[in-house]
Amino acid sequence: MPPRNRSSFGQIRESTKTLAAESAWARAQQASALRHLMLSQHRYAAAGRLGEMKEAALKLAVKLLPEHVMVTIDADYQVGLVSVRWKGHGRCHLPAHADIQPHTRKHAVMCAAE
Repeated sequence: MPPRNRSSFGQIRESTKTLAAESAWARAQQASALRHLMLSQHRYAAAGRLGEMKEAALKLAVKLLPEHVMVTIDADYQVGLVSVRWKGHGRCHLPAHADIQPHTRKHAVMCAAE
């Protein structure tokens, strides 16, 4: 009987990170499109919930692939928005108060206060 080629949990996790991040990115884009539709129909509660879903999906994508998904302050589209970009996948925007990278934002606030 030949030996089994078993993958470790770490290997499995690493091999699925990109797929999971792409799935989260797709959810964020869908939530964004639906949010715009709800806003055009003056359905603000639904638009707010879709905004929360979009932010949660983008947080997951950033957490899974922080070296590929970049978070910046947008200076091109509308000043004051957070721009989340992933080369080859496009970009999404969130309000400036969105806490997409909690550890980075808290550190930046602490450094600014010193």
